[in-house]
Amino acid sequence: KMSFPWIEEVREYKDKFIKGNISDNYAFLKKYNYEYLTISSKCAQDYGVNETNEKIKELQNNSRFKIVNSNAGFMLFKVL
Repeated sequence: KMSFPWIEEVREYKDKFIKGNISDNYAFLKKYNYEYLTISSKCAQDYGVNETNEKIKELQNNSRFKIVNSNAGFMLFKVL
């Protein structure tokens, strides 16, 4: 899915995602028809290891997201 970088809301939300609540995250992803979400080591560099790990735990524990691929430094979630 294309990221729509020309849409201001999409550009701004990338910085809000880690701190956003899981319901808002899901609503945003569905609004723009995202099918997948990636979390990478770049998130930890940009937003901090603790915040990134906390977001990963939230995604793993939420039935609206499913891990479809994972390796060192990268996780791919399906948006259900």
